[in-house]
Amino acid sequence: MAEELRNTLTNTLSGSGAIGSDDGSPAGPARLVVVEGPDIGRFVDVPRGAVQIGAGSDSTLVLTDRTVSRRHATLRVVASGFRVEDLASTNGTFYEGSRVSEVVVSLGSVFRVGKTSLAIMARGGPKPIAPSPARRLGDLVAESIAMREIFTLIEKVSQSRSAVLLEGESGTGKELAARAVHDLSPRRSKAFVVVDCGAIPKGLVESELFGHEKGAFSGAVQERRGAFERADGGSIFLDEIGELPIEIQPKLLRVLDGREIHRVGGETSKAFDVRIIAATNRDLFGLVGQGKFRRDLLFRLNGVRFRMPSLRKRPDDIEPIAREILKPYLAAGSKVGGPNLKVLRSYAWPGNVRELRNVLVRAVAMAGGSEVRFEDLAIELGAGGVRQRSTAKQRASGPGIVVDVGLPYKEAKRLHDEAFERAYVPALLEKHSNNLSRAARAAGLSRKHLRALATKLGLRGASDDEPDPDDE
Repeated sequence: MAEELRNTLTNTLSGSGAIGSDDGSPAGPARLVVVEGPDIGRFVDVPRGAVQIGAGSDSTLVLTDRTVSRRHATLRVVASGFRVEDLASTNGTFYEGSRVSEVVVSLGSVFRVGKTSLAIMARGGPKPIAPSPARRLGDLVAESIAMREIFTLIEKVSQSRSAVLLEGESGTGKELAARAVHDLSPRRSKAFVVVDCGAIPKGLVESELFGHEKGAFSGAVQERRGAFERADGGSIFLDEIGELPIEIQPKLLRVLDGREIHRVGGETSKAFDVRIIAATNRDLFGLVGQGKFRRDLLFRLNGVRFRMPSLRKRPDDIEPIAREILKPYLAAGSKVGGPNLKVLRSYAWPGNVRELRNVLVRAVAMAGGSEVRFEDLAIELGAGGVRQRSTAKQRASGPGIVVDVGLPYKEAKRLHDEAFERAYVPALLEKHSNNLSRAARAAGLSRKHLRALATKLGLRGASDDEPDPDDE
């Protein structure tokens, strides 16, 4: 049922990582498209053989970017996706912020050669989204292609009246994106009201959304305007909509369809004019299949849907985000770079931007003083507060890997193993749509082991779809 819903809802806008099959294999004929650089818009269809990328006239995709070598890289279809291979280029080939010699990627992926970014798109599928030239949108800052594609979507959808559904892990900036949609819209001068559906006591959800009259229930000592009334003329942001109790969902659907609310204990209706923006870190399609979320409500909320990319998928954004967070604290002339930045980029960030903010603010607090230097901060990562020693003893030992040779071997290896788990497990679950059974089989793990790893890393939303002997 969940898959049927995914196929039915075709009016979906998504970032570069949302196209293709769940297992990462090619989904039909593909096209390699320039999405950033001097040759933006240029493309070639991907044949059964190899696509040669370079500045030379004999290349399949000829680029005018001066930072691209004559024979820079090749792209080849393989059983598990697309193999990108660097041909000993001068300025390198990069994927997800790391320089690579060879990497297998899926349909929808974006990689960079020189200063040119290339997307692997489904031929005949959605047109590639041109990344916004802006590096800031409201309180969102970004350098990555994935996030600047989101900027483009926000800029477009803000001018419409359509409902918006934002998906993504906790801490990816869904509320900031919702605020940007409102602030760019014709409703910007009116209220932006936030409702955290997962934080309201179950018995008070209806009152919080629709308001109540005096005496409507025990403790209702005066009338109260609900969120929809307070947002009239503006936008309402229903955060964590997947946590909304099932018994409240039909009432919300009636309100959205009728554009009228009844306060709890009230006898008259009140019309309203509100832009609906909802967000979730859960798989609403899977919840529909489990009978925990109404199909008709999902259709009503799903006017335009797109996914906020996780921070581990856009390491290029770590530096500008860190710079923004630390702006009030850093001493003049202190740059966000060096070993500390390598530490931040090597971490998987299960808590995304929210966790990055907490790590940096904690490091500033521990440093003391009104102004600090970034290179002097002691960065502590992970739930256990593991201290990363950002000194000259720290060395990069390959793309995305940072080790501290000042530590004993066992401790350095433990930190590396923990970093691997933080990178591998979330990516594995994301690849298999948070389905524990399929993810465990693909990884050669028991479902119980994978569930324990997900719990350890604080990952939510993974679900089972079949019995498993190892749970007995």
